[in-house]
Amino acid sequence: TIVRGRRSAQDLPSSCAACALSLFLSLATSSAASSDESSPLNWTQLPDLPEPLGFAGALSGGCDDKLVFAGGSNFPFPTWTSTKHFDDRVWTLGGDISWTWELSSVVLPAPTAYAACGSISGQVVCAGGQTPDGIINNTFAIPCDLTALRPLPSMPVPTAFASSAVLGGELWVLGGDTGTGPNATTNVWVLDAQLSQWRAGPPLPTARKLSLAVVHANSLYMMSGRRQDEGRKPEFLKDCWKLNDSAHVESASLRTPRHSLQMWPSRSEAAWERCASLPAVVMAGTVGVLNNRIFTMGGDDGAHFGMVSPDNPGYPKMAYVYDSYEDAWSSAGSTPEGFVTTTAIPWQDGLVLNGGEVKPRVRTNHTWLVRSIE
Repeated sequence: TIVRGRRSAQDLPSSCAACALSLFLSLATSSAASSDESSPLNWTQLPDLPEPLGFAGALSGGCDDKLVFAGGSNFPFPTWTSTKHFDDRVWTLGGDISWTWELSSVVLPAPTAYAACGSISGQVVCAGGQTPDGIINNTFAIPCDLTALRPLPSMPVPTAFASSAVLGGELWVLGGDTGTGPNATTNVWVLDAQLSQWRAGPPLPTARKLSLAVVHANSLYMMSGRRQDEGRKPEFLKDCWKLNDSAHVESASLRTPRHSLQMWPSRSEAAWERCASLPAVVMAGTVGVLNNRIFTMGGDDGAHFGMVSPDNPGYPKMAYVYDSYEDAWSSAGSTPEGFVTTTAIPWQDGLVLNGGEVKPRVRTNHTWLVRSIE
């Protein structure tokens, strides 16, 4: 089911409780039929980001009573000939009934997109990413009170287009592009934000970037993405992997005194267990947990890879659900948009998504609250 709001953030006065309540009521009552009534997902449209072009690859996470969206990239008009713009602004979306967008006075250290992010202890931790100057290893935290950014130790290797998840209170950064050599890596880096130190985690079974990662029932899952060796065609992946519980325990045991980088022991070659492959490739899609099941939403199946023109029909509007007990995937119906390079932020009993790319060079500024209805 899709529920659409009638008003966007631009229509709201800056401090208008009555308007906020009216918006909430319209969100709760305005509806349009989904194209797939059998879908286990309910989509509610929240206020649009006040930036009309929207962003892909924003740095984002849940933070106390609000959601944080920072940076990102887009293509100014004319869309098909302009240079990619990277942003440094920080936006927040109030997670109460007002769902009000606000622009913070805090800005990123540099215009950045495609970083690995996670919410840890009252802050959104951001690692790596891409700027107009290339792929970086800069790491920092955006505090929930939106005071000055907190610098953290730089990643051991510049990395962008990685997937990330928070496991055991630490940020896990999986794969990605380092900007040198093959355009994907098997690297796994783990940041202990409290100790302010990085360590190497168990390498991925195969190199990839633009994969999806999520923690479910205290286990880390990683899936899909793409890789491309020099001189070869890109390979689009739909495999799924789960980190062994014993490997997680071993990783935690590698914590060392500050400023010492501990590498993963070479003997640990079976750290990842294979799980059932996805029905389709969902590279750069988004993933989250609802009602004790893993859902992927959107993603690029590679069918129109390299077609950068207005004729590109956009990315598939598909969702899939994984049952970890049965080790099986099935269709979860359609999504309202086919988006990539956005994040599903856990919020209350649902997931909040903003922005993303809907076809090459084209972004959306729409915001969605997704809930399970089963």
